[in-house]
Amino acid sequence: MKDPDGLWGVFISGNVGGDAGLAEGFSGSLSSGFGFTAGNSFSSRVDAGGFSSYGGLIGGPFQSTTVLGTNGINSSPYYVFGLAGGVSGGLTFTNATRISQLAGVSTSYNVNIGIGSVNWSRSSDGIWTVSLSVGAKPVVSFSSYPTATLTSTAQSSGGSSSGSSNNGGWGSTHSACGALCN
Repeated sequence: MKDPDGLWGVFISGNVGGDAGLAEGFSGSLSSGFGFTAGNSFSSRVDAGGFSSYGGLIGGPFQSTTVLGTNGINSSPYYVFGLAGGVSGGLTFTNATRISQLAGVSTSYNVNIGIGSVNWSRSSDGIWTVSLSVGAKPVVSFSSYPTATLTSTAQSSGGSSSGSSNNGGWGSTHSACGALCN
């Protein structure tokens, strides 16, 4: 199955996180998922693998220290409103056509409402993710902070039976960087 526009990837994901604050406060999360990304034609590669993301902050819009560094006054778009915390699991969707495109730093926005949560992020190069989760995160909160994502591609398929490797078109990967090698 292929997406004609080449804009998709689906992951089963889990998240541990918490928020506490009224504009200023603390927030953070750790997420991991495994799934696949697909290109836009039958000859495009399909990647199977996973990602891990982490992020958080202490502070708020006036002065923040994040897990990725310190942001000065008025240069930080990061907030924490409400109180929530716990564990959740669900699905993550993305427009990435390669798992390696998820790697890097992006700004994450998180909404927790009772037992459900929605998280979305967008990197500077236009790769977005949306996660829908259900789990034990009582009360209500909204937070935004930078997240760093690491990826690993377990296998990549050429999408056709004419792959150049001797294992049906599946390439090998470096688990440290997620780069595909043929």
